[in-house]
Amino acid sequence: PSSEDTIAIGPLAIITQPKPHAIIHSQVQVTGQVEGLAGDQVLIRIESDQGDVLGQQVIPVVPQDATRATFSAQIPFTNPPTLSPGRIAVYAPDDIQTLLGWTDIHFAGDVGTMQATIQQPAPDTPVRGQVKVRGQAANIPNNQLLVRVEDVAGVVLGKAQARVQADGAWQTTVHLRRPRTARPGFIVVYVPHPDGGLILLTRQPVFLKR
Repeated sequence: PSSEDTIAIGPLAIITQPKPHAIIHSQVQVTGQVEGLAGDQVLIRIESDQGDVLGQQVIPVVPQDATRATFSAQIPFTNPPTLSPGRIAVYAPDDIQTLLGWTDIHFAGDVGTMQATIQQPAPDTPVRGQVKVRGQAANIPNNQLLVRVEDVAGVVLGKAQARVQADGAWQTTVHLRRPRTARPGFIVVYVPHPDGGLILLTRQPVFLKR
């Protein structure tokens, strides 16, 4: 093609960690690479789906060759009250803060002092039809948990309430609808927020059988 047909492409960034649609809490390790960057720094921002900046940091890049550099940093941020979408964005820290790339994520919600663990089933257990889930929890408002079984895209295949006992133990049985194909999934434990929405406390990988 002639020079008139050539399209100039500016610097581009790829985030390799966290993965798209990961659930993040009060800080997040952000790792990636950038090509064609003129400077030696990038600006990392943690943004809500409304565009609010919940955390940001300017970090140096490490050159790998003439055009490519890598970056990695632990970025603290303020978690929204409930589970909600957002993004991690990479900018060139220039006068207009040029957007170089981003990845979509979900915020877990502000867990405060709440804690929960899943003791059964074990990680990566195949499940179908129904699954008994038990664990331990502490500092849960009204001692009520919501347990859901979801695929990796967040589609809910079953859910049930669980009550935390005086000794912190909880258990419930979740009845599942059958997925169209076998696939990876999660058992996810939430706390309902008083103002609506959900706060994510923990999740365990399972395998959803057809």
